[in-house]
Amino acid sequence: MPAQTKPTMQKKILIIPTIMLALASSAFASGSAPTRPPRPPANYFTPGGEKLDNNRYALGKAVFTGKAQRTPNASAAKKQRARLTQLAAVSGKQGATLPSLAGQLSNEQMDALDYYVSKRFGAH
Repeated sequence: MPAQTKPTMQKKILIIPTIMLALASSAFASGSAPTRPPRPPANYFTPGGEKLDNNRYALGKAVFTGKAQRTPNASAAKKQRARLTQLAAVSGKQGATLPSLAGQLSNEQMDALDYYVSKRFGAH
């Protein structure tokens, strides 16, 4: 009797790995999955499809991070302080030092900073 059970036991041992291989290979088949995700539409990041003004954005970023050279403008200090306080509130912790720049920015720098914060933090 033990001689007959041995061949059936070997068949069972071979059947189990065969079934496992068949199931494992089907697990790797993913169908028609794309190789890379699709690109977002061109106007996805900018509302209304408007193009980003790279020069203004770069200057605004330089002013925001303190890397731009400051141009004294004492006559506009009061007006700048009010706007810089608003921009600081929008930009949170990162822009906490913005009001201290009042009177130290040219009109072009102020405009670029306003543009940068509006695009980066959604100020408008």
